[in-house]
Amino acid sequence: MDPQTRAELLRGRAEALCRLGRATQAIRPATEAMEQFRALGRPADEVIAGYWLAYALYLSENPAEARSVLRALIDEVRSGVDVEPDMRMRLLTAAAYVETWEGKHQAAVSFLEEARAVGADLDDRRRASFLSALATAYYDGGDLEGAIRFGSQSHALFRAAEAHHEMALVGNNLANAYLAMGNLSRAAELVADAHREHELAGDEHELATVLDTEARVRLARGDVDGSIELAMRALRSAEAAGNQKAMSDAQVTMARAAIQAGRPQEAIAAYESAALRLREHGPQSRLAEVLGEWADVAAGQGDHERAYSLTREALARVSRGA
Repeated sequence: MDPQTRAELLRGRAEALCRLGRATQAIRPATEAMEQFRALGRPADEVIAGYWLAYALYLSENPAEARSVLRALIDEVRSGVDVEPDMRMRLLTAAAYVETWEGKHQAAVSFLEEARAVGADLDDRRRASFLSALATAYYDGGDLEGAIRFGSQSHALFRAAEAHHEMALVGNNLANAYLAMGNLSRAAELVADAHREHELAGDEHELATVLDTEARVRLARGDVDGSIELAMRALRSAEAAGNQKAMSDAQVTMARAAIQAGRPQEAIAAYESAALRLREHGPQSRLAEVLGEWADVAAGQGDHERAYSLTREALARVSRGA
């Protein structure tokens, strides 16, 4: 097999594995494809292979490596490597997702504004993906109205395209925004739809995330026992799928439910487990939030030395991520 054909096959395999949710397995063929296209002097193809490598790294919850790859690719494109506008927009949108993951909201919005200029003539599905990224950036930046506005537009476009998986992903994000706004009925409706879709697809990775959202809706309604039960299901699903973020999210939900139930020691144990996982896997912005909540519980229990230590660590994490 000649090197170019092999490189194209490797890139195609990486893309297929990413689309099937087998991101960890996609890293090696994407890396090899990128290296082979570089050796062949085909920079545009190298960029496309690099995009799938970055996507695989992001899905594998390795945002630091994904950011490094994406920034190098974006620099190449800005320097004159000729790629289709669609690929340039996808690189910028992916970079925005990574920055959002790390809590760098202004950087995420900057990438999305650049993507908006590149992708003026997007088809509906690409526009839906862009709007979803924009909604996520606004949500994590605290602009709930913006998150709902852009998320709703994305959700409608994915529905029109019959893109059920993507519609479920956006639906869960929208549920979180409505939950934060206090609209529990709409949040419950959206997350129930997302749950059904991921369950039908057998997508344990995303089902874990949805179960945690459902647990937080239950908690907001005052159903502490129901919330803990769903959070435990979320944790089991996340462990089975290797979804580190959903694991820590479920542990935080269990901690908050334990506080509401008047069981502070259970809350402290859950916060400790979540913090341990977040220290290893990130994101740092989420860790700072968890440390702050844990410090409040510790202070309430009279453990002021621990509360002070946790607060100092939280402030250091925030400062480091700024």
